[in-house]
Amino acid sequence: MAFELIIADPSPTMKKIYQTALPETQYHLHFASNLEELFHLLETVTPELVITDQAIYENVTALLEFKQWLKREDHLPVFLTAGLFDRLPGEYVEQLKPEKILVKPFSLEAFFNTVREVIEKKHLPDTLPEELPEAKEQEIGAGVEGLFPELKHQVQLLVRQEMLEMERELEKRIKASLLRELRLTESSSKGSSEIDIKQEEKG
Repeated sequence: MAFELIIADPSPTMKKIYQTALPETQYHLHFASNLEELFHLLETVTPELVITDQAIYENVTALLEFKQWLKREDHLPVFLTAGLFDRLPGEYVEQLKPEKILVKPFSLEAFFNTVREVIEKKHLPDTLPEELPEAKEQEIGAGVEGLFPELKHQVQLLVRQEMLEMERELEKRIKASLLRELRLTESSSKGSSEIDIKQEEKG
């Protein structure tokens, strides 16, 4: 099952970064570039998490409008993001009380793990029983049917954990591939510049 996420950020670059960090096999991403688009998505999508950048709020009044909408939802976590050199007004944090505050640029792996932990916290119990309670002999037969769903649930958790580890490995390979492409592009650009300079010198 893929989780629904709403991401409100005006940056096309950040959209690509989020798509790289959050695999579509696990997350359905819905993007908004401004507050109006965000409200439209909130009317049509039931998200597990909302990630908003401080840039979509023109002022505290706009943020309070979003906060008012959040009151209609029960325990909907919100991340607030901001650039390293952006001025994040203290009123934004005080009024919104976000689950997490993320400063860009952030580690893709750390971001992925944070999103996963917040969503799993909503769906999984805080603690699991250390041992099963003892059952009387006459209760064993009746309890077998109730045990199989529990075993199925445990298997699903193990499979999910295995998939997440595979996704982390895939992310590392994608990042390495992108870095190689960027280096090749940079080298190619430098080569073109040198050729242009030499042609100008000959002219």
